[in-house]
Amino acid sequence: MSEDRTQTREELFDSWANHVYSGADIFTEIKPVRWVIPQMVPADMVTGIYGAPGSGKSHVALTLALELARGGSWDGLGIPNPVHVLYIAGERPSDARDRLDGWQRHHRCDLPPAFHLWKDKYPNLSTPGFLDPF
Repeated sequence: MSEDRTQTREELFDSWANHVYSGADIFTEIKPVRWVIPQMVPADMVTGIYGAPGSGKSHVALTLALELARGGSWDGLGIPNPVHVLYIAGERPSDARDRLDGWQRHHRCDLPPAFHLWKDKYPNLSTPGFLDPF
């Protein structure tokens, strides 16, 4: 005979207790998004860009990252203060280097000190404390 594994409603809610917010707690426990660039780049979060190969993702991502790091402007929107950016390149390191060199030449300035390029393949972003410096 099979054992009945049906949980009561109370048992189910108890099993969820540490994994859910209920009622008004949703508004006190979950903070609203802070935006660096409204509706485009959130503060204190990981941001990714995706699209078809050859669609210009790397160019957009890298120039956006550099403007954020120098406190420049993006698509006509001013970025009032530089923010630390950790850029994780999906392309070859030599491609990123060439693009960074081109940006420096175009803007006639050095790379912003708040811009950081991850040198290994991919970091484990879920490592506790990994993003704390940013």
